[in-house]
Formats: sequence, C-alpha cells, structure tokens
Amino acid sequence: MKKLSEIIESARRWLDVKDSIREFAIKKSRDIIRMSSEIIQEIHKGSIIETKVNELFDSVQEFIARLEEHPDIMQSGLVRDTLQEYCEAMIFKELVEKGEVPSPADLKAPFDAYILGLCDVVGELRRKVLDSLRKDRVNDAIKFFNYMEEIYSEILKLHYPQGLIPLKPKQDAMRSIIERTRSDITMALMISKIAKSSEEEPLDIDKVYP
Repeated sequence: MKKLSEIIESARRWLDVKDSIREFAIKKSRDIIRMSSEIIQEIHKGSIIETKVNELFDSVQEFIARLEEHPDIMQSGLVRDTLQEYCEAMIFKELVEKGEVPSPADLKAPFDAYILGLCDVVGELRRKVLDSLRKDRVNDAIKFFNYMEEIYSEILKLHYPQGLIPLKPKQDAMRSIIERTRSDITMALMISKIAKSSEEEPLDIDKVYP
C-alpha cells in the first residue's frame, strides 16, 4: 500500500496549504470589514480619511493576491462578502466627495462584489439625506437622494438567478429605503414651507378665534 501512503501524504500537504490560506482569508476579512466600517463612519463625521483609505486598498490587494491561486476560496461567500464591504466604503467615499462612482477596475474588485456593495451604498446615502435635513441643508439632501434613485434605476436593469448573484433582496431593500426617504424629504419640505409661511405672516389670534 505504498502508493496509498504517498497519496495520503500528498493530500495532507494540499490540505495544509488550503487550511493555511483559509485561516489567512478569515483573519484578513475581519480586518477589511472593520476598516471599511470605520471609513464609512468617518465619512459621516466629515473626517479626513485618505490614510485609512490607502491602507484599506493595500490590504484588499494583498488579500486578493494571496487568494488568486485558490479559486475555490476566492469564489467563496466569505471573500465576496468581504469585498462587498470594501466596495461599499470606497464607492460611498467617492460619491460623497466627488459625486462620481469608481469602477470595479479602479477598485480592483470583481463585478459581483462591486454590484452588491453599490446596492448597500443606498442605505448610507439615506443617512446622509437625514443628516442634511437635520442641518437644514435641503439641497444636499436632494442631491444625495438623487444618487440613491440613480443607483436603484441602474441596478433594476440587472436580472440574474439568485445563485449567481443575490440581487433581488437588495433591490427590494433599496426600493423600501428610497420610498421612506422620499417621504422624509417631502415631510421636511412641508414643515419648512409652513415655518416660512408663519414667519412671513404672524398668526393673528383674533382671526383664528373671532
């Protein structure tokens, strides 16, 4: 059974490599997701984040480079979810700062992770809309809402099986977020209009209660 022993030894070496790469992927994914979340929070605060962004980009490129020779791991849900979080942070940053979206090539990210990350940006843009409304920056709120609608409109052009890319739940969530945000903006504009009208024409109690 010498041949069997050699086969098992070869399998052991192969599995050792896979296990090592898997452990690397798990650890690195946690770091990437954490950094992506921190960047999004800093953007909402209006902080300068270029150093963190560069660190995240470099970390993701190392992540991808280590996994390129292991397509089974590269195509796993763990990796896609990780790169989705990365894409969300980077797209959100460019939209807020420049009103543009980076391409998958710019981010060196696969299309599926990019598209899913783009969907999630809509939720962060809603936060920007609400923050802008609280600060009476209606024009900014409308600008961010327009970004939301444009993303949703483009994503609706994609129709693929759930097994290929889980888009349908994202599309449904985006629609709900946009509908709620539209209602919030409408209500804020109505309140603002009423407030301005009251300032221009003070309430006459005698007219209300003759």
